[in-house]
Amino acid sequence: MLRLSRWVDGDVEILSLEGKLLAPWHAVLLDELRAEPHKRRIGQLHLANLTFVDAGGAELLRTLQREGIELIGASAFIRALIDQGIR
Repeated sequence: MLRLSRWVDGDVEILSLEGKLLAPWHAVLLDELRAEPHKRRIGQLHLANLTFVDAGGAELLRTLQREGIELIGASAFIRALIDQGIR
């Protein structure tokens, strides 16, 4: 399961991910990032409460990072899963 929460810190809107980022949740995350009712673009993904990402989730996070979204607060384990595909 994946829980998403939004908040604003100054000029930056942050999306917090909690739980596991698995295949059924990839589209949910993308939908939330592209949701129109919010006035600001998501600038950061807070990953401190993310406990696991599958290969597709790691690729999605790498893509979002390349698009300019900052990944913050990831544990060493999650960071390693994300960085695993970067060589």
